[in-house]
Amino acid sequence: MEVRKRPGDEVKKIYWVVAIAMIAIGFAAMRQSNTHSHFLTRSRETRKADAYHVVAYRNRKFIIEHRDQRLTVKCEQAVTWLDGPDKDPLPFADRGQCVYIEAGEYIGEDLMDEIGQKLTYYPWRGEDTVQTADFMTITAKEEIR
Repeated sequence: MEVRKRPGDEVKKIYWVVAIAMIAIGFAAMRQSNTHSHFLTRSRETRKADAYHVVAYRNRKFIIEHRDQRLTVKCEQAVTWLDGPDKDPLPFADRGQCVYIEAGEYIGEDLMDEIGQKLTYYPWRGEDTVQTADFMTITAKEEIR
């Protein structure tokens, strides 16, 4: 009995090979990023003891601990600089939403800017890619020991 090939079978085969390869690459990258996770943060430069620890997300606010302070922050806007960092940023999420910051993360000091009551998270700082940021406002700050 002869097996007939249908039109498009080769395309489907190539699609599945590429999809499986991309999944494997993604898992390998995830595994590599978790290496030494008890010492390093998302930045790979700052140790957890010095990082911003995103403890929780409650009532549309993040609770973040950094060194001896607990910050309560409210998301303002997620933005991107598609045309380069010297241009005005473009919003890419609804106002009041952050895209990259997540509860449970340890974020290196090199990826955060804290200026006055503003906290900005640049997840791709130092990477050769389109830059994005989550802009947040610090609504409360307290000392912890």
